Amino acid sequence: MAVEVEKVSLETNFKTNRNFLRALALKLSRNADDADDLLQETWLRVIENYSGYDNRNKFRAWASVIMKNIFVNKFRKDKRQGRNVDVEEAHVGAYDDSDYLLVKGDIYKAISQLPHEMAKVFYMYLQGYSYEEISVIVAIPLGTVKSRIFCAKKRLQVLLKPYSKHA
Repeated sequence: MAVEVEKVSLETNFKTNRNFLRALALKLSRNADDADDLLQETWLRVIENYSGYDNRNKFRAWASVIMKNIFVNKFRKDKRQGRNVDVEEAHVGAYDDSDYLLVKGDIYKAISQLPHEMAKVFYMYLQGYSYEEISVIVAIPLGTVKSRIFCAKKRLQVLLKPYSKHA
């Protein structure tokens, strides 16, 4: 027996989720102007594809995936075109994070050498997403997220060993 799912209007979903999506855009882009652009592009895609949305999944999760994909695609495009992509300075290490203070460009270069799926998860981790948020957005189990981040840290330790104070 098929369960009938009540169709919720786009306007209702917009009103209910606009603050959440704005906050997500700010979290991803870390810049108000870029967040506005990302949010606008997301709403355009949502409007274009809303007829295919069936309300079986939460609208917030569906729209978040759209936003994440737009952000990742822009990130990849900027990378291919040689634009300076802002990856904040980060600490990477299993024992003492202060041993691994790195230059932005070198972090980015090292992350780009990781396998794609591992790099995607690790970049989101650097952006401040929790393991649980990454799991939902990327649609993989929480344990897989933890494993990929752990493995990324281990590989980055090797790739970035010249920057260690103890190297």
